[in-house]
Amino acid sequence: MRPNVSLPRLTPEEKLVVDKEESPTTVIDYFYRLRIKTNYVDSSMFTDGPENDQQSIQVREDLNIIAGGNLLLAELTVRNIVSHDVFFKWINDWVRTNAPNYPTSAIRDRLQIYNQM
Repeated sequence: MRPNVSLPRLTPEEKLVVDKEESPTTVIDYFYRLRIKTNYVDSSMFTDGPENDQQSIQVREDLNIIAGGNLLLAELTVRNIVSHDVFFKWINDWVRTNAPNYPTSAIRDRLQIYNQM
């Protein structure tokens, strides 16, 4: 027969201590968990390669969306910290010296939007 043991309950003070010692969860934590899951569960895309060209294209598009979304969030955060004029100058200078002159460049496209704000 199993003993009847209740679950441990933290006091409010103990909860505060745990909350102070625990770091906030970020999108990087999420990506790390995805990476670990990929290593153990579904790594074939990265270890064996794509099964076909369409699968490869889809993974590339998905990674572009994830990276682009994170860059946009970072840019908006910086813009909220510094003035719009400073941010716009930084982006404009960076695009002028670093962004490729392709017909479409994500940051070049966003620069036009930032200019209208």
